[in-house]
Amino acid sequence: MSVIDYVPEDESAAPSSDWRYHGEAPPEPTAWLIKNVLPQTGAGLISGQWGSYKTTVALELAVSTMTGVPFADRYVVKRRGGVVCFAPEGANGLASRLSAIATQRGHSGTLPFAWKADCPPLMAKDALTTLTNEVTQAAEHFKSNSASHSRWS
Repeated sequence: MSVIDYVPEDESAAPSSDWRYHGEAPPEPTAWLIKNVLPQTGAGLISGQWGSYKTTVALELAVSTMTGVPFADRYVVKRRGGVVCFAPEGANGLASRLSAIATQRGHSGTLPFAWKADCPPLMAKDALTTLTNEVTQAAEHFKSNSASHSRWS
């Protein structure tokens, strides 16, 4: 975000670009993947002190997203899909934790879940390109293996 100096000279002047301006139109409602829990696009944040079950909640959200089982037996998943996770901490335990949660939620078998024990530096100049390439690589793996997973149901 950048701060700019602006003094309106003519408030009736129309914008001359693709910029959108606050107050031009009512805000669009949030499109939810899991209503009031996880947005369909954009970013979600799970934060808290260590030991406050952040990873468990994230894995529960992931299982719901991949299987279509309502999150917390309450929140309906609008669209199923694969999940990618950058796990710079605790990556070694993700597979067993994910399997336990999936089994407890009534799912057995392979899920479209990919994780890495490292995360590209988010402040790097090419961070978005790097992250996009990483996620695309995982998505291609899901697509190439989707026939053998019968839609992960």
